[in-house]
Amino acid sequence: PPPPSPPSRVSNPVLTLEEMRTLKNSDYKKNGESTFQSAVIDTTFPKSAGLQGMFEALDRICDEASDALQGDLGVSGSQAIVLSDRLAGPERMALPSLIAAGAVHQHLLSTKQRPKGAIFSEAGDIREVHDFATMFGFGCDGVCPYVAYEALAKMNSDGLVMAKAKQEFTDEHLFQAYRNSACKGLLKVMSKMGISTLQSYKGAQVFEAVGLAEEIVDRAFTGTTTRIQGTDFEALFTDLERFHDSAFANQIDGQTVLLENYGQFHYRDGKEAHMNTPESMVNLQIAARTNSRDAYKAFSKATNAQTSKVALRGQLKFRTDARQSVPLDEVEPASAIVKRFVTGAMSLGSISQEAHETLAKAMNRIGGRSNTGEGGEDPKRFGDERRSSIKQVASGR
Repeated sequence: PPPPSPPSRVSNPVLTLEEMRTLKNSDYKKNGESTFQSAVIDTTFPKSAGLQGMFEALDRICDEASDALQGDLGVSGSQAIVLSDRLAGPERMALPSLIAAGAVHQHLLSTKQRPKGAIFSEAGDIREVHDFATMFGFGCDGVCPYVAYEALAKMNSDGLVMAKAKQEFTDEHLFQAYRNSACKGLLKVMSKMGISTLQSYKGAQVFEAVGLAEEIVDRAFTGTTTRIQGTDFEALFTDLERFHDSAFANQIDGQTVLLENYGQFHYRDGKEAHMNTPESMVNLQIAARTNSRDAYKAFSKATNAQTSKVALRGQLKFRTDARQSVPLDEVEPASAIVKRFVTGAMSLGSISQEAHETLAKAMNRIGGRSNTGEGGEDPKRFGDERRSSIKQVASGR
């Protein structure tokens, strides 16, 4: 038989099913010796093993990755590690792909083996741009989001894509569009940090953890800042177990139980909290259209209550002590305070012309200052209250 072809280069870190299948079965030999081979490591563990089983799985995948790169007597090590949760099922739970990849990356750094091989992930829980960004930022070289592909294929076969787009698409076309979208989103995330290449972003850990305990950060994201602590491994396992049970729920009358919509993208009553709620939006619109002070008070009250559920600042409270009160005649008047108000530098185009001019009018009327942003402003605004006090012009424009 003809010798196998050498591994091909891929231009997209979001791998296709075919690329992952090829990668998992690669053993390229030249002159009878292996020059490239991969090792597939299972990232699942028995559900019955509980929290201890999760710890043992983390230790196992790190050891297996190290052994695979090291090789054996007379046998060269692998050049690629594939962390796969394909074996997840009713009796087996999967480690979170980000924690699995991060833990292996940190372990190989500690053993000084990281340059010896690449880390790939065949992950069922990776689907959004932020998922990909964190995976690559914490050391993964490529990801195959196979469940996302399966979801797209199912939507296509059920006619949901046709109903929305009013035209037919092949599964391959949808997969490619999804990959392109994920990569464009990733480029946008990287550009916010001034990074233009994946090589510079990969393993850079340009993140700050919000709501993660040090024990998780130390194990999988070593060196990452986590100021407020939060979820530890025990709480993480509780969430994993709950998600696993909902994913493999028993069938009712022969019908598969639908997965619950947690309202992460669209508001759902009683689900994921969002800053904007139907109640607050109704009151805001009424206040804007009728200039109703009561409606605005209802909006501000609802928004302040919602802030405590979705933002860190919502956990802060003012310390009040009547004994330390300041006489009103010693307090700076509001007319003097507002003179220090300054709007953000929002360019015309990033917000509408109406919004841009309204901000300028508001600041001029109270004695504050508005900023044109890098796009500047129309010269027609120089002579009236639409004029911005701060002129910002980008270099080269």
